[in-house]
Amino acid sequence: MTDRHKTHFSLAYLPLLIQLKCHETASLPDYMGSTLHGIMGWVLLPHKEIYQYLFENRSFEGAKQDIINPYIIEPPGFHGVYKAGEELRFQFILLGDAVQYCEPVIKILAETRWFKMGAERKLFELTEIRQGQTLQLIWKNGGAEWKNAVSQLVPDTDQKNSTYGSIHFLTPLRIRRKGSLLLTVDFPTIIRNITRRMSDLTERYGGYVDFAEILTLQNLSEMV
Repeated sequence: MTDRHKTHFSLAYLPLLIQLKCHETASLPDYMGSTLHGIMGWVLLPHKEIYQYLFENRSFEGAKQDIINPYIIEPPGFHGVYKAGEELRFQFILLGDAVQYCEPVIKILAETRWFKMGAERKLFELTEIRQGQTLQLIWKNGGAEWKNAVSQLVPDTDQKNSTYGSIHFLTPLRIRRKGSLLLTVDFPTIIRNITRRMSDLTERYGGYVDFAEILTLQNLSEMV
């Protein structure tokens, strides 16, 4: 349990490092977030409870604010063409209360085993799943080590000791305001969206956030 006096934000998460093996040469997009999102959605779609909890929390109606889903997909870096025998690794990170679906998600992926990716629907095979932070093996070749599927808390350090931070844009960023896509993004906008994401996650999926600290951060960001 997190001591709320020592942290401004806390949320459970479980990163699943998923490894696929390419079985035929495949040309894949540079930014694979949408591709992997589609793969995970297709695999989980027949499982109504899990699919709805993970994928159907968002709303894009009019100018309404999106409701965040309880996962993050961390795609691999640029690769382009995958040749037979090469590995494709990505992380599917369950957030907050979504951690409870770790075991069924892994079992569904294992039962599916084969995935068709890219415009030409090339074959990839699931070979293993690890805990993305500890790299402990969770599933491989039909065998499972569920004791290694351990969730963690973010952050796992005392934030009061932090003296600097950095933001790395690894994939295209989309920020909407009142339903419209922003074409220019300044620092206060980034901080407002990060802190709103923190509060939305904890409000909907468990965890803790210090709302007074969020307001302080937002005010300070206007000075940068």
